[in-house]
Amino acid sequence: MKTLVGFGAAPIAPLFNSRLLIQLMKTLSHTLAAILLSTLLIACGKSGPTTDAAGAKGAYPLDVCVVSGEKLGSMGEPHVITHDGVEVRFCCEHCVPKFEANPAAFVAKVKEAKAH
Repeated sequence: MKTLVGFGAAPIAPLFNSRLLIQLMKTLSHTLAAILLSTLLIACGKSGPTTDAAGAKGAYPLDVCVVSGEKLGSMGEPHVITHDGVEVRFCCEHCVPKFEANPAAFVAKVKEAKAH
């Protein structure tokens, strides 16, 4: 058995036993593989809904603002209100006063879209 020579010429035992090193590497690789697999499974489990939002029961039927016609989400999160039990979404809060001037016309647009 070879020994390494340290400071002051005192013999030092070998730093690594090859069998121990191989076992350590196997354990580390198995642990790393388990962590990676767990992370992937957790990430897959937290994905969004698996059904198409348009096909989901009760999904909002329009992808544009009922007042301006702008795409919902194009100006940040849509502004949502409920009027007489009907959910109405706007591209921004500035469309709400225009809606309130004639809500029946805009609610009718939402109800018509739900009917189709």
